[in-house]
Amino acid sequence: MQKEIQHILDLMPEAARDTLYARQEQHNRWMETFRQNRPADTTERFRPLEVIPEHLQPGKPYTDFTRLTPDGTEIKLSDLLPDQKLILIDFWASWCAPCLQEMPVIAALHEKYKDHGLTVIGISTESDRRAWLAAIERNRMEWLQLTSRKEDDLEIEQLYGVKSIPHTLIIDGNGNMLYRKLRGEELAQKIDELMSEN
Repeated sequence: MQKEIQHILDLMPEAARDTLYARQEQHNRWMETFRQNRPADTTERFRPLEVIPEHLQPGKPYTDFTRLTPDGTEIKLSDLLPDQKLILIDFWASWCAPCLQEMPVIAALHEKYKDHGLTVIGISTESDRRAWLAAIERNRMEWLQLTSRKEDDLEIEQLYGVKSIPHTLIIDGNGNMLYRKLRGEELAQKIDELMSEN
């Protein structure tokens, strides 16, 4: 292929060939300038907009589910709602570095509000039970932990439209969806704000 292209170039008039090379050089310089000066959030700004399903829109009621804790106890989400101001659900996995980077924020929120109406639920999206349990112990995740998988049932990720992790959900005490996909300082500020309102 390279030889064929070179043969075509050799047949071109010199002036046309020089113009073509010049435009290629100009294009290369422009691309290099763009790579060096593009905003840090370029990827985010050009990412396709997410279409949120109707049942996950803010204000819509939550979808109930039952899952297992590490010791095999069945926990139903609806059993946790009474007397709670907020439910914070954090989808994570032991192999997900960004998820583990979020754990100090989750841990701080749990410690700050665990006696004031906030229930934090960690939901593992992985199938490796040993890795899951080891990560819980290693990262001192003292809040409620559940597995997302259950035989003959939809995975919770499908129920809640989770396509990537980390992924958080905030549900109010009435069982209504409030916020999705908040992380880091943004998540902490929103929890602080919501807890102060109640």
